[in-house]
Amino acid sequence: MAKDGVGWGAHTAMMSILLAQAGFTSPLLDFDAALAEELGSRWRMADLYFKPYCCCRWAQASIAGALKIVRENHLAVSDIRRLVIHTFSKAASLSREHPTHTDAAQYNITYPIAVALLDGQISGAQVLPPRIFDKDVLELADMIEVMVEDRFEERFPARTFSEVCITTTDGRELRSGELEPQWEPADSPSDEELLDKFTRLTAPVFGEQECARMREAIWHAEDLDNALDIWPRTLARHIEE
Repeated sequence: MAKDGVGWGAHTAMMSILLAQAGFTSPLLDFDAALAEELGSRWRMADLYFKPYCCCRWAQASIAGALKIVRENHLAVSDIRRLVIHTFSKAASLSREHPTHTDAAQYNITYPIAVALLDGQISGAQVLPPRIFDKDVLELADMIEVMVEDRFEERFPARTFSEVCITTTDGRELRSGELEPQWEPADSPSDEELLDKFTRLTAPVFGEQECARMREAIWHAEDLDNALDIWPRTLARHIEE
């Protein structure tokens, strides 16, 4: 899972910096010269995408499309007679099984859409027990259809499009239009959106006060003397010990 391990990548980078500071060198220089030339002028961190929903990126556009339709048309879940996801084959290949653990809930195409429609969001609680076993969520997930579209397949992997079509109980056919995942580098989230997500994920674990302290430390990381100030104090003390 290295490709999804942003935390692991950050850990490896920090260890490399600390080793270099301590005098360690590599016997081989295997570094892209073009990357070396842009050091200090281009910040690759600014090119990262963020996820509004706690699940696989390939499902993100479909979730956004389903929510867009129900919100714009003021639909209740009970108003949906049929829901079809039109997407690319990799997204369609994600599991449609009932999840039995959090990874199975996150790397799924139908479960995230169903729980988003019922809860209005997908945060930590939506991909953990007991929510992943909820009968209403699973029944809604089972009614979602997934179809592969050549128009989206041709643009993958550079672009990851989906379109959602909902047929209502009164016979209307509503379409989301072609959508990509939200919060791509060209459409970055606002500071408020990022802070809201950070607070929702950290405050229940570390408390409101510690969450606020970490938030300010991260926001002004360039002024810190010690990178451990970004960490929760309980974890930072453990590391220092």
